[in-house]
Amino acid sequence: MKLSIVLAAYNGAETICAQLESILAQTRKPDEVLIFDDCSTDDTVEKVRRFAAQYDPDGAIRLIQNEKNQGWRANFMQGFRQAAGDVIFCADQDDVWHKDKLEKMTAVLEQHPEVRVLACNIHPFYEEGAQLVQVGSHQTDPYGNHPLEKVALDKMWLEPWRPGCAMCFRRELLPQLEAIWFPACAHDLLLWAVGIAAGGAWILNEELIDQRRHSGNNTPSNAKTSKIRGGLMELYTTLSGKILQNQQQLTLPPENVQMVERLNRFYTERGAAIRSGNPLQLAGLLADLKLYPTGKAWLADCLAALR
Repeated sequence: MKLSIVLAAYNGAETICAQLESILAQTRKPDEVLIFDDCSTDDTVEKVRRFAAQYDPDGAIRLIQNEKNQGWRANFMQGFRQAAGDVIFCADQDDVWHKDKLEKMTAVLEQHPEVRVLACNIHPFYEEGAQLVQVGSHQTDPYGNHPLEKVALDKMWLEPWRPGCAMCFRRELLPQLEAIWFPACAHDLLLWAVGIAAGGAWILNEELIDQRRHSGNNTPSNAKTSKIRGGLMELYTTLSGKILQNQQQLTLPPENVQMVERLNRFYTERGAAIRSGNPLQLAGLLADLKLYPTGKAWLADCLAALR
């Protein structure tokens, strides 16, 4: 089983070498480490080149410089396309991997062919002065009771419980990921949603990454206006709709097709009600209140419709 690591870089000069050091120190070595620099304005490229020349005699590290800035979503997707491994790991430029991350996650994939997308747990650490940020939903994490757990398809399925830097996937899933992806969709949401819908998303409940938290982290925000909240529903509608369009290629279980269809209708109706600017239209969604992440989310929709 060949392993690829895709790292999307942008102005990461201060932290990227520590990440690369932790990657090269893995007990199971990656076959390739693809670094896609998205037109950094600092000396990220120079630091990567110096690091590779000094510490990577086997030539696993390959640096690709984008001709123009693509944004981190598209940058990750082009990385996935160019990766040659049987398993593709996502990497951020500012984390530190535990030395047995690749070994432990690969072992799960080798022993469990039903696992198509796998995420591990993370251990956050904070730079001085960093603001506390939250990964995933505001809900209590329902996973962690067993060493390996399957992620359920439920009303929370589009709020990833683990960040993208904790995820890997089998390359055989790539054609479907490419067919479903669109520019507004983050790679971690894409992997999470497709994996869950296909019945193949699992969590390895071991902390295998030290995730750096700082002001530059891409973390969920609280969508308070009708434009932002309505846009989020448009994102969910498009993503779930594309998954349904590719249900045969993904071999979605019939019960999952029914659930995604129901949620797709809910996202469509919810988005239209929010964008209407009339909270009374949201009253019709009270019948589907159990599809909301929380009861407070319905009230937040009403407030957003007024903004």
